[in-house]
Amino acid sequence: MSKEAIKSLRTTSPVGKIFDFPDFFSPMFVKELRQGLRGKGFIAMFMVMQALLCISILLSLSFGDAGSSTAISTTIHILFTIVVCGIQPMRGTSALNNEIKNDTIDLIMITNLSAWKIVFGKWISLVAQSAIFAVSLLPYLILRYFLGDMLLFSELALFAFVFFTGSISTAIAIGGSALTSAILRFITSSGLVIVILMYTLMFVSAGVAGNMALTTIISGTGSTLVFIVLLFSMIISMSYIGWLALDFGASAIAPISENRSTTRRIIYSVVLGLGFLIVSITSLMYMIDPSWVESFCEPEAIVGVTIIISLILFVPFFIVTVVERQFVAESAVIQLKANKPLKLLRKFLYPGWASGWLFICVCMTIMVAMLACAWFIIDFDEEEFFLIFTSVISSLSFAALLLTLIKRNAVNRFAGYIICLVSTYLFGIFITIFSSSVNKSIAHLFCWVPSVGVFRMTDYKFKDEELYIVINIITLIISLVLVYFISRQSLKNITLQEKKLKNAELEKNNTNSSTGIE
Repeated sequence: MSKEAIKSLRTTSPVGKIFDFPDFFSPMFVKELRQGLRGKGFIAMFMVMQALLCISILLSLSFGDAGSSTAISTTIHILFTIVVCGIQPMRGTSALNNEIKNDTIDLIMITNLSAWKIVFGKWISLVAQSAIFAVSLLPYLILRYFLGDMLLFSELALFAFVFFTGSISTAIAIGGSALTSAILRFITSSGLVIVILMYTLMFVSAGVAGNMALTTIISGTGSTLVFIVLLFSMIISMSYIGWLALDFGASAIAPISENRSTTRRIIYSVVLGLGFLIVSITSLMYMIDPSWVESFCEPEAIVGVTIIISLILFVPFFIVTVVERQFVAESAVIQLKANKPLKLLRKFLYPGWASGWLFICVCMTIMVAMLACAWFIIDFDEEEFFLIFTSVISSLSFAALLLTLIKRNAVNRFAGYIICLVSTYLFGIFITIFSSSVNKSIAHLFCWVPSVGVFRMTDYKFKDEELYIVINIITLIISLVLVYFISRQSLKNITLQEKKLKNAELEKNNTNSSTGIE
């Protein structure tokens, strides 16, 4: 087709919209996808994967044993997992950092693209490349189907699970790529990607695990409701963690005027509120009629998993919140005061770690209420659960207190907080080793460090769980109160900004009324 024919087709036919690829999608997505597909890394990885699959399938078929079909299926899933959950996310560990180092991020920011659109475009381009790998594997799955001995629905579900996990892993890598320190990027993004890859490989290599779960549901020997709750909890949790990672990357490159903290806290409040509703409703139903609730579900499993997931999601949200910038832009104050539904709660939704600390205190209160509701269902005779729960919360707050005391106005708060948090856990390991080998009473001297109690649990003679739980609670309360008093100056600055805006608005109204302008 000639250039003239293509030009006329674009202007005269509805089919011409197909050619408007850059206009139909986000410009950042189009740019990243084109660069990715033309890159040597994508082409080499695609060719190597196809070659390895062909060789492995030919070798499996040449032996002709009964397990050849299973071996082919395992090879396909393992190679797909390595590519989607390992190699593809690793390609995104320097996505934002390269833009920052090359001073091209400022050039992008002067366009109509926001920080979120930039980060989301980079993520969706890598996910689209992973989708190309997934589509290229369909012929091998068809061959596997004709060989027989294949549970089609189970293997497709496993295939979708790997793709979903790879998408979340890619989001974590891209979000962590906004960190300027190579060590921090390795600890956060690369480290989490490796952990997710190993977990997914173990799940895939087992192979039969997914089939057993589906067979249990179909046969009716297991609780379908519990499985559905676990499945949706896992999907919501992983989706939230992926979104939070992308939002962290967007916040790192966004200008101060772009307020991303309010949206982040609203979404987390919805997730935490959903968990609280599940626990409270289940506990209320169990108190009314325990036998009726146990007849169609396992209340202990549902409540326990909900509390554990709530604690897991609280950890990254806490870290992202306490490392926010201290400065609050005037545009954010105007936006929240103009929003009537959020106006009453604006003290908790303003950007910055000071107002974020107030929001964290409210979230901790809700989590304590969840534990109180779960008391009627779960048997909490074992103190280890409370010790781990209080130690995690206290460790996060204690590290935030250290950061606030040492580097209150630090520019890179994330690096400072990670150093404080890791130092407390390293100190806990050292005290545990020293107390076990030299002097056992030294651990009681440093019991106010929340991490000491967790590592002391490894000693089979450790019988002081209740004492350490009480000390963790006291440490938590002291940390919350001290950080609040330190953050009062930042909260006063926000109040002063509100007063200045109110006075400016009054002066404007007085000027308009004196000049007769309505």
